[in-house]
Parts: sequence; structure tokens; C-alpha cells
Amino acid sequence: MNDTIVSHATPLFPSAIGVVRLSGPRVKEIITKLTRKNNFRRRYAHLVEIYDDDGKNIDECILIFYEKPSSYTGEDMAEIFLHGNPVIINHVVSLCIKNGARMAREGEFTKRAFLNGKITLERAESILSIVNSSTIDGVKASIRILKGEFQDVVERIRLKIVDILSDLEASLDFPEDVDMEITKEKIQQNIYEALEEIQKIYLSWKNSRMMVDGAMCTIIGKPNAGKSSLFNLLVGESRSIISPFPGTTRDYIDTRIDVGGGVLIRLIDTAGVRQTPDPIEQEGIKRAIEISSESDIILCVFDSSSEFDEDDKKSVEVSLSSKAQLVIFIINKSDKGDVSRYERIIENFKTEDKETKTLSVSCLKNENIDKVREEIKDFVVKGKDHDFFALSARQIGLLSLIIDKLKNALEFISNSDYLGSVLCIREALTSIDDLLGRGSSPEVIENIFKKFCIGK
Repeated sequence: MNDTIVSHATPLFPSAIGVVRLSGPRVKEIITKLTRKNNFRRRYAHLVEIYDDDGKNIDECILIFYEKPSSYTGEDMAEIFLHGNPVIINHVVSLCIKNGARMAREGEFTKRAFLNGKITLERAESILSIVNSSTIDGVKASIRILKGEFQDVVERIRLKIVDILSDLEASLDFPEDVDMEITKEKIQQNIYEALEEIQKIYLSWKNSRMMVDGAMCTIIGKPNAGKSSLFNLLVGESRSIISPFPGTTRDYIDTRIDVGGGVLIRLIDTAGVRQTPDPIEQEGIKRAIEISSESDIILCVFDSSSEFDEDDKKSVEVSLSSKAQLVIFIINKSDKGDVSRYERIIENFKTEDKETKTLSVSCLKNENIDKVREEIKDFVVKGKDHDFFALSARQIGLLSLIIDKLKNALEFISNSDYLGSVLCIREALTSIDDLLGRGSSPEVIENIFKKFCIGK
């Protein structure tokens, strides 16, 4: 990290302000060349002018200098607040590179903060989560990790597991000297308590995941059931083409919408499910089924003015066999169809292992559409744990691994296999250290920061 990096830290489109960020040993030298000034107070907003190579003024701006180690990265840093013209921003970045900096890679500023001991790995991951969260609750959950609450909880569990390992190894190596209070039952109880605490974190996140990632909500049904009309009404604008001809929507269309209370979802309109000889339409239907299978919520739409047929049945089967936690059966055209007949038919398909709702709507008259939004929002918010942490896929994977190892340790100790239990507890401890970023391989670290945007 002997080089100096530079990048824009705000999106490159016209705006009031655009920020350029630098970090590294040559920051003072570069900003002195750009501004023709050489006396910068730490953490002070300097009003300066930026000069081109020919000595002509490019912009009047605010510059803040951060002296190491009291900076985000732990190195000398500068942030230049320019007028938000992408032409100006790109030119200033080019000048910095010409004067000794290089273009930063994805997440390199935060990576340097981690490598310089300014933040832990799980806090670095929380910064990415703050940037990507789909709801304000997701942001709040990410802030809890950034403030160190997650580290504190995991550290307490780690100490408990270290104590368990110490007791197990003492029982193996010095059985005659072990305190009589360290019984098999006591060790089992301690392992069980550690397991419960890890599971609480894991289940809390699992129940609240949609508050961070945003629920994936897919509309499915046969052609002309009103899927695209429902999509457009929920979005609030015409995004999907509406036509009386079957097969108009041949691929999926998706967008993010707020269904109320700051709850964002990814809403997807799909091709109509039906038997067709058209290979292009067949591919669209295949994609519709694949997307539905991975959704959190499915809106299965029916045309109540037509007969319930094999295409409707296929839509129901796709919905109920998916991973979706909620299926809402939408009986459309309530203004002219037989809603009660469809309600009776749908009731025969419902199963106890899948949460389902049935709503009648009229897309033509925009009736009961708010009820659809309300049901989606209530479902997403219902499972929320107010004390959850916004965790990355890496962290969830490690938590799952720790749970498995602790369960295995319990099984071994119940069979009086102390050695097997020791090996499992050691592996659990290694995974906890990985969770906290201790001893993570360079490849893992590199992969984490590659997911950041340039300039962060």
C-alpha cells in the first residue's frame, strides 16, 4: 500500500456536488499541485481552486485533508467537493493520476481501512450492506454491526466456546486432575447454550432478510389473466405492454417498488403460462417458472370471467411448489366474473405447509389493488426481528457451519466421545474467528471488497 489511489466517490451524472477521494502517501503532494496551496489544516473545509496543467482554473471547490492515522483508511486522505459535472470530476481524477495517483479498485478505500486496523471485517461488510439495503430497517440493522454490536455478541459466544474447549481438553489430557464440577452434563449444557445463541442470530436474520434485501415478488398466471395490468397498477405507471392477444409478454420485466412504510420489493411480471408451439414464448414461460421457484412471494393471477383450465392449474402448481413463503391468489375481473366459483376451486389446492391468501380485484377499475400492497407489506414486516443484524452471505454460511459443528459436538459428547467433540468445537472456533475476520485468507478478503463500488 505504498501507492496513492484516487476515485470519484459519487455517481457520475449531473448533480449539485461530486466528490473525488484520494488516499495514500502522496496525497499532500497531489493536492498541493492541484490547488497551488501547501498549508492544509486537518479536518478543515478549505475553499480552494483547482488548476489544470496550463495553470487555468477548472473549478472552485471545498477540500478536506485528513492526516494519518486519523482518517477512514488510516492513511493521508483528501476529499474534494466539486460542482457535480461529470466532465469536471473525470478531469480532476485524471489530473490526480497524472500527478502520481492510480485509479482505485472496487472497495479499495475500505479494504485499506481493514488492512490498517481501522475497522474489522464484519464492520467492513456492514458498510456494503448500508449502501445496498432496500429498506430503512436494513440500514439500521447494518449500522448496528458498524457500531460493533455484532462483534460484541459474537465475542461473548467465542469466549464461551473457548471455555468449553478448555474443559473438554482438560478432561482428555488430565482426567484425574479435572474439577469434579466439570461433568459431562455441564459440558453438554454449555455447548447447548452456545448453540442457542448462535441459532438466535441465524434465525433472526433469516426471519428479517427481506427487510434488507427486499422481497422478490413474482406475478404468474395464464395469458390475459391481467398480470401486466396488475404489475402496472402496483408500479404506478405503464411498464408492461397490455394487449388482448395471448403471449404479449414473452420475457420477464422487473422493477423495485415501495409497497408502503418504506418496504421495498422487487416486483416481476412474467410471460403467461400456457401450452404453446412458439419456441420464443416457451423460453419465456420456462424463465417465468424458474423465477417463480426462487421467489419470496408469488401473486398467482386468474381471470374470473373465463373457465378454470389446465393453464390455471399449472400456474397454481408452480406457485405452491416454489420456495415462496407466501402465495397470494389474485382473482381478477371481479367486476364481471364469478369470484366465488374461483374461490371454491382454489380452496381445493391449498396446503398447510404454504401460507396462502385469496384476494379478488378488478384491474380495469383499480379496485382492491391497495389490499394487494397491504398484504405484501404486512407479510414482509411480520417476520421482522427488531434486533436483527444485516449479515452477508459469507457470514450466514459461517453461522450455518458453526451451528452444524456445535450440533455434532453435542452428539459426540452424549456418546462420551470427548475427542470427537473437541475436534468439532475447534472447527466451530475457527469458523467464529473467520466470522470476525481473523485469519481470513487473502482470497476471501479480496472477494469481499470486490463487491464494493469504486470510491468506497
